[in-house]
Amino acid sequence: MARPIRIEYDGAVYHITSRGNARKRIYKDDTDRLRFLDLLREVNQKYNWLCHAYCLMDNHYLNRLGLSDIFPDQVKQQNKEARNKLMYNAIIEHGYSQKEMADYLGLHYSTVSRLIRAQEKRAK
Repeated sequence: MARPIRIEYDGAVYHITSRGNARKRIYKDDTDRLRFLDLLREVNQKYNWLCHAYCLMDNHYLNRLGLSDIFPDQVKQQNKEARNKLMYNAIIEHGYSQKEMADYLGLHYSTVSRLIRAQEKRAK
């Protein structure tokens, strides 16, 4: 069943969650958790969000965020575009295989392949 449409307005508080594919772990270790928290802090500062609470578990995380200026769906799209560029660079410039990237990001190999082809078209 699809998620209901999120009603977005300035000052709203949202419950944001994300779970690993097939309930797999999303953090390698405590250092990875700290990197995630650094990223959360950077995103909160960049978009003027207020993090009321967070909870990091092995296979998912929960956030309670007060939002203004820009909303989660807009950020998600920007993050996907940035992820795709970084993934393309890792494969083309640093020699990682598409399978390695798929495994690391928890994506299906065919998804990585499709995203790389799209990035190649943009690069031309």
